[in-house]
Amino acid sequence: EEASAVKYLVGKMRELGLDARVDEVGNAVATKGSGPEVLLIGHIDTVHGELPVKNDGETIYGRGACDAKGPLAVLVMAAALSENLPFKLVVAGVVEEEIDSSKGAKHLIKTIRPVYAFLGEPSNTNGVTIGYKGRMLAKCRAYAPKGHSASLMENAIEKGLMFYQKLRKEFKVGTSFDRVMMNMTHAQSSGEDFNVNPHEFRFAIDIRTPPSQSAYEIAERIMRAAPKDIRVQFTEILDGVETDMNEPVARALVKSIREQGLKPRYVKKLSSSDMNIINSKVKTVAYGPGDSKLDHTDEERVSIEDYLKSIKIVRGALESLAGRFKK
Repeated sequence: EEASAVKYLVGKMRELGLDARVDEVGNAVATKGSGPEVLLIGHIDTVHGELPVKNDGETIYGRGACDAKGPLAVLVMAAALSENLPFKLVVAGVVEEEIDSSKGAKHLIKTIRPVYAFLGEPSNTNGVTIGYKGRMLAKCRAYAPKGHSASLMENAIEKGLMFYQKLRKEFKVGTSFDRVMMNMTHAQSSGEDFNVNPHEFRFAIDIRTPPSQSAYEIAERIMRAAPKDIRVQFTEILDGVETDMNEPVARALVKSIREQGLKPRYVKKLSSSDMNIINSKVKTVAYGPGDSKLDHTDEERVSIEDYLKSIKIVRGALESLAGRFKK
């Protein structure tokens, strides 16, 4: 679905002087310069639901304005405007971030070896995102005999709900960065009549895990906890990630934010991103204009002033990193 947007972005990157192409899985990838690689990566896809696109001179409105075409555009412009850097910039607009495949980031990180990476995601212009929770998607099915609702027989819906509540209690779920989060996001029964106990109840549990706990170990615990009449299948298991605030890539952004007259702050997000995919290969921080609270809402927008300032901040961070390469 992203093909037309990728084609458009590749054309714009070429107009800006970048060597751009569409790679094997449909990512828009551009390069500039030579030497060790520094990656500027953002996703080009969005969640479903079109919104009217509007520019009123102060704010740009539309689906993806902050999540995450605005931050991606910042990275593209920062690369185009930067000159004489002692490293090779790799700029990528990757596909399928908003679904559980993350195909674009997984492919890209196999083809390059960057020493630092900036991920384009909204952080309100002065935020340096150093952490994301992991994500697990458990698709479950509870089974029970079909029968009259007036009987005392087992009920598939109730079995599923009791299992879900058991998991929430066992993992002591909470909303802080260091706690497991758990939400049932889909539910469907096989029943068509209100007076019949359904024989099957399908439900999905979205689970967010802190970097301090292995998502794979949590998955094993959930599988062991499932009774024999509940089937659990994981379609995504991603560990949480956290970059040390003293990493050069984080310090470079902090320095540049200060130089633009803003007070930097470190951010740890409860969601996941392509940083969960690439951080094991390259230390990454996420940055960009826009308020992440507007992600996936009908109120998506990005301030033009923040967008332009973010370009300056990323350019400044790249120039700061350049000092680490000069002999």
